[in-house]
Formats: sequence, C-alpha cells, structure tokens
Amino acid sequence: MEKLINEQIHKQLVDLFNKELVHPVEIILFTSDAHQSSEYMEQLLEEVCSVSDLLALQTHDYESNQQLAEQYHLDKAPGFVLAGREGDAILDYGIRFAGLPAQYEFNSLINGIITVSKRDSLLNPAVRQSLAEIKQPVHLMVFVTPT
Repeated sequence: MEKLINEQIHKQLVDLFNKELVHPVEIILFTSDAHQSSEYMEQLLEEVCSVSDLLALQTHDYESNQQLAEQYHLDKAPGFVLAGREGDAILDYGIRFAGLPAQYEFNSLINGIITVSKRDSLLNPAVRQSLAEIKQPVHLMVFVTPT
C-alpha cells in the first residue's frame, strides 16, 4: 500500500516530535475486519510511530479482545487509546479516537500525542482548580468535523 504520510509531513513530524516529545506514548489500537478503515488506521499509526522511538503501537482485534477494549472503555472499532508508558505501566488519560484521524483530525492526533508525552494538559491553574472540584464522573465526548 502507498504511504499515507508524504515526505514533507514526515519531516515536519520528525522536527516537531524531536522538540516536543518528552515521555513515551503508547497507542493502543483496536481494529475490526468489519470496517475497511481499520487497515488505513493501522498503517497511519504505524507511520506516525515510526517517526520517534518514544512512540509505540499495540494492535488488537476488537471482536476477539472485547475484555481489553472494555478495560479501556473503548466501544467503537476502529478506534484507539492515547496513553503514556512508564516502564511496564500504561498511564490512561482517557483520550480516545474513533475512526480514521485523517485531514483535520490528524492535527488532533498529533496534538494528543504531544500532550500525553508531556504529561501535562497545559490548562491554566483556574481551570485545573474548577475541574478538581468536580466530584461525579463525567463522560465527555468531542466530535470534530470540518464543516
């Protein structure tokens, strides 16, 4: 299959990741034979992970790994988790992607990787304080569309 990330974007990612990545990031992908975009998603994430030694990709079949998918609260395939890695430990920050992060969503993927690698949301202290006051679980979903 033809590369999804061209040489210009690859070079930009090398430069960006060399400057911005601090700690290892684990991308935990769940694919499905029922969805054609799974193959493209796996290839895209492999190409992104090849840019830096701080990035790693785990790939699992969604249907045969339901228990693991549930552990990560992932209910869609193809989909993936952006997590930190400290030795053998996975640091789950609750960041999930459903569907192929192409076009505008690609920027969200790259920013998510950098955020997880820095282990800092970059939220200002007032927002952090407000969030700390939330005492009940909150399920937040953000949908991105170019229109």
